[in-house]
Amino acid sequence: MKKFDVAKYISSIGKELLIQFERSSLGTHTHAIGESKEIGVLKKMEMLLPTGVGVGRGFVFDIDGNVSNQCDIVIYEKDYAIKLMINDDEKNTYFNCESVIAVGEIKTQATLHEIKNSIEKIQNLRSLKRENKLSSGAYRTYLNNFVTQGIEENTFSPETKSLDQIYAFILAENIATPIESVKKVFDEMGVAKNNRPNLILDISGKAIINSVINDDKVSISIGAIEANSLTQLDLGNDYFIYLINQLTYMINNGRSVRINTISYLSSENGYKISKCIPD
Repeated sequence: MKKFDVAKYISSIGKELLIQFERSSLGTHTHAIGESKEIGVLKKMEMLLPTGVGVGRGFVFDIDGNVSNQCDIVIYEKDYAIKLMINDDEKNTYFNCESVIAVGEIKTQATLHEIKNSIEKIQNLRSLKRENKLSSGAYRTYLNNFVTQGIEENTFSPETKSLDQIYAFILAENIATPIESVKKVFDEMGVAKNNRPNLILDISGKAIINSVINDDKVSISIGAIEANSLTQLDLGNDYFIYLINQLTYMINNGRSVRINTISYLSSENGYKISKCIPD
C-alpha cells in the first residue's frame, strides 16, 4: 500500500509559494506585488492550520481601543474573534487581541531597515493589553473558552512567558541581513526580549530563531524570553514545514485570557431611562 507523506506534501506547498513569490515579482507595481505575495501565503496557511483557526489581515485592537499597525497576516480563533470589517475591505479588518494567535510580516528583502520597521510594529502589537481585569492571572488555551485560575507560577504573564504572547514572524523572499547584524539591531534599539520576533524566515530556507545554549548543546526556543542566543538554520525546501510546525505548536500550547465580549460592547456613557411604567 502506498503511503501518504505529509511532510513531503507540505514541503511541496512551500515550493509552490516560492514560485508564486517569483511570479509576483514580475509585476511592475510595488503595492500589487506585495498584495499578491500576501494572498498566496494566506491561502496556503489557512489550508494547513487546524480547524477553528482563521487567517486574515488587518489590525489588532484591545479593550482600551489601542490598535496595532496594519498586519500582513493575522492568525486568529474563528469561534472567539470579534472580527470587524470596514466596508467589506478585508485589509481593513479589526481583530480583538485576545483571539489573535500570531501575526506575520511579508517582506521582499529583509534588510536592516525592514527588520527595524517590523520590530517597531511588534513592540506596538505587544503593548496591547489582553482583557484580564475580572480574574487576574486566569488563562485559557487557544480554541477553548474554558478559563483556568492556576497556581502562581502558572499565572498568565505575556511579559515573562513566550506562550502567553502573540507569536510574531517575518517571512521574506530573502533575508538580506546577517545574523550578527540582527543581534546588533536588537541591542542598539534596546529591544526587550518580550518584544523580539519569534522567527525570521525566507523562502530559500534561511531562518533566524531564538535558542538556548546549555552545555554546548543548542535547543530551539519558541520565543526570545526563555532564550539566551540567536541561531541561524538552513531549512532548505522544508522552510514552510518549519513555519507551520511553529504556528501549530503555538496553537496547541499557547495561552490567552477570557474573551469578555460585553466589556467591548458596553456603552461608555451608560443608558438613560426615558420612561418606566409599573406592571
